[in-house]
Amino acid sequence: DLEESAAGLIFGLEQNWIGDPASNSQINKTFALAQKLEKDGKDVLAKSWRLQALVKRAYNDVYQQRRYVCGLESVAGAMSVLRRTWSPDHRLDDAEASLERDCVDKTMSSYKSRVLQLASDINKTVGAEVLQTQDKMLNIQLIDESVTDVPFLLDQVKSIKKLKSNDDKEKAIAKLTGWTDPGKDGYYAALASVPQSPHLVLPVPLESDPARYINPSVSGDRYHSSHWISSQRSVFELYDSSVVVRFEGLKSSAQYKLRVGWAGGDGEVQLSANKHSILQKYTAATSSTKDYSVPQSETKGGSLELECQQKPGVGGSGRSCYISEMWLTVESDDVVIV
Repeated sequence: DLEESAAGLIFGLEQNWIGDPASNSQINKTFALAQKLEKDGKDVLAKSWRLQALVKRAYNDVYQQRRYVCGLESVAGAMSVLRRTWSPDHRLDDAEASLERDCVDKTMSSYKSRVLQLASDINKTVGAEVLQTQDKMLNIQLIDESVTDVPFLLDQVKSIKKLKSNDDKEKAIAKLTGWTDPGKDGYYAALASVPQSPHLVLPVPLESDPARYINPSVSGDRYHSSHWISSQRSVFELYDSSVVVRFEGLKSSAQYKLRVGWAGGDGEVQLSANKHSILQKYTAATSSTKDYSVPQSETKGGSLELECQQKPGVGGSGRSCYISEMWLTVESDDVVIV
């Protein structure tokens, strides 16, 4: 039944957007439903922009998933090569080859073509009352937008190759590959990562807070090649809620240092540790990376809970505490516990 197929497709598309797209098996299942609807309801589909929009999204989702997975594999391959002990030029050449891999094969090209055709069909069949209020491009201009770190890494690799000495190349490679390395007994958290960072605390289940008035929201859906995507995506809080990050399994004898990648926002924000120590008093939000010394008394119990809040009762957009990344590193070990 065509109506049941359409309803199933709508539900399937909603499931497409849950969790990590790289491992979401529902995307292929939804795509199969769309193809069945195309076959069984060809005549109806030709006249209905609503059905065309559903099918278009299913094709786009499977196209984007495969681009995403391929991009992740290219990045993983390049990083693996760069961490080896070969000559820097050899590693850089192999990393560049991995990053320049063509992720769009013949099958994927056919999916993209179908998305473009359906977008054209929608604009032909949609009513004037809808057409005048919608984006006629239907997001087509973003279909090949980067969704992984491939452009950034490729730019970095090409820049490093231009350095004259091997020593300079080695230092640049080490800096590039060590971005997420917090060192021995340290922790790194990309707070807006997919899948979700295990260090980000959600006060309530997501299904009970669909508008994210309590749980942190995520910002950053357009990327540029000047930095890691993890630095361009961030979490933020609304109004009087807060962003909470928790680290477990800390060494009781270690002195830790915290580095926070702030990502802008409005108002003034405060950062505290375990609700006891104020690491940063209310200060104007900024887009910068800052370091903080964490009192050893806050980590000797083996855990650390960091909380960012804006001043209570502030109006405006209510958005604040934009944070992209955190590094918790061991500054010194064998501290005398008092």
